Amino acid sequence: MTDTRRDIVVESRNKYVYCRPCDLASQKSIRDFAEQFKKEHKKRKLHILINNAGVMRCPKMYTQEGIELQFGVNHIGHFLLTNLLLDTLKDSAPSRIVNVSSSAHKRGKITFDDLNNEKTYEPGEAYAQTKLANILFTKELANKLQGFVILTENKIYF
Repeated sequence: MTDTRRDIVVESRNKYVYCRPCDLASQKSIRDFAEQFKKEHKKRKLHILINNAGVMRCPKMYTQEGIELQFGVNHIGHFLLTNLLLDTLKDSAPSRIVNVSSSAHKRGKITFDDLNNEKTYEPGEAYAQTKLANILFTKELANKLQGFVILTENKIYF
């Protein structure tokens, strides 16, 4: 993680790159991360949040909260982190949220009666569902933040 931070700092010439561990398979870890960030940066701004972490086509596993791992990490983790930091991002405008998805969303289908893939589990379908959920979340967030937001592809700009 420190190598990645160093590379970003060198490339961007911005020493204010925040890098701390955050396990997206644990809502406690996500909440702790957001709380620590807010505590450490009371007077600083948050100008960009990039939601890019993810898992793909893994065997059926679960997050600490019992959510199917791909859905928990790829969608719920980003959803929770974004919402915990949303006020900070709004207060920091201009800021942006980048939700990274993939073309897998095109074959995704939200299975509302089996979101956690209890009935059936096919890793590729489960992954595609998470990517479609990312797109739907991005669009809904843009709707909720009208007046703050310009939506371009899968990115939200404040």
